[in-house]
Amino acid sequence: MQKNNLNLTICHINLSKGFRGGERQTYILIKELSKKFNQKLIIRNGSPLKKIASNVNNLEIIEIRKPFMLNVLRLKNEKIIHAHEAKAAHISFFTNLLFNIPYIITRRVDTKLNDNFVSIKSHEKANFVIAISKEVKNVLKRTSDKIKIKIIPDSPADMKVDYEKINKIRHTFLGKFIVGNVGALVNKHKGQKYIIECAKKMEKTYPNIHFLFIGSGKDEKILKELSFGLSNIIFIGFVEDVQNYIKALDVFLYPSLNEGLGSAILDAMQLEIPVIATNVGGIPEIIENDKNGILIESKNSEEIYKSVLRLYKEKKLKDKFISNGIKTLYRFDIKNCSDKYIEIYKESLLM
Repeated sequence: MQKNNLNLTICHINLSKGFRGGERQTYILIKELSKKFNQKLIIRNGSPLKKIASNVNNLEIIEIRKPFMLNVLRLKNEKIIHAHEAKAAHISFFTNLLFNIPYIITRRVDTKLNDNFVSIKSHEKANFVIAISKEVKNVLKRTSDKIKIKIIPDSPADMKVDYEKINKIRHTFLGKFIVGNVGALVNKHKGQKYIIECAKKMEKTYPNIHFLFIGSGKDEKILKELSFGLSNIIFIGFVEDVQNYIKALDVFLYPSLNEGLGSAILDAMQLEIPVIATNVGGIPEIIENDKNGILIESKNSEEIYKSVLRLYKEKKLKDKFISNGIKTLYRFDIKNCSDKYIEIYKESLLM
């Protein structure tokens, strides 16, 4: 390991139950930082992050149980803490009150903070709150002008693909034009209902266009009921090799109703799949309409229909989006982003 000039161990905390975009981004950052730093990762007992991060060098993984606040004392010797979600921010806040340990928070959602003392004060007291987009920054600023905010975007996962597996997936849908949605099946966030509305119309007019839902979530049963009887919708469920499914797609469809940034879009661009996504949250900070993808209004199945047809009929448009999408990724490169985090750590220690 290259010796770091801070000579410290970075303590990350992520207490989420599952493994979604925020947890993937936690892993991506820790993996990049492991080239220069020793690190700790504090997770809840049973978190999927334990298995996924177990291959990271110079990383100690610590599982804790509820009530999480009883674990504050074990943090008293840390030099700096990086909180990656709300519960982690609360623990960091109380650790700072007791032991004056600096901490930063990464905020990945474009929804307002919970209107309670601890949620707001934990962000105001942080050395810095990292917003992953301008939209997230604006939401934080509207909450409190005491929050010290800097912007560092999320990064693509740089996932390796298995072409044998990809060919098997493509063979399953031989002769089909595959439009895929990747994410938790939570309609109020990801807007999958509008894909189903589009699919109902397309089943008769363009029966060879099929829609894949890749992921699981609390609305899975409802969405399956809404799509009952449709021959052009397939629920794949949660898969660990999501990159192979993305690479097998013809179009990546992301009709979110709100989104801090949309790191899954970056993954699709890196895997050279053209993207259709909604003009919400931080998504327009990735996609420039008709240059590297298509932006549509949210809750609009008709716009989904028209946009899918454009990419179905215009190969040159697909090629243009793929080429420009690859160029877009430079701004989100994990090395550049991790260097910015290192500067934040340094600045926090000097405050």
